[in-house]
Amino acid sequence: MSVWEDVVGQESAVAAFTAAAQAARQAAQQREAQTAAGLAPEGAR
Repeated sequence: MSVWEDVVGQESAVAAFTAAAQAARQAAQQREAQTAAGLAPEGAR
């Protein structure tokens, strides 16, 4: 169990934040890849 889980006491909350962080990282990586390829990001069209 992590310190965060001990403090918060909500493993589901930790899982939700972890999933959100992972999704944000994936979105940023996709944006960076599109920029590197010379393509406009999805929302910029």
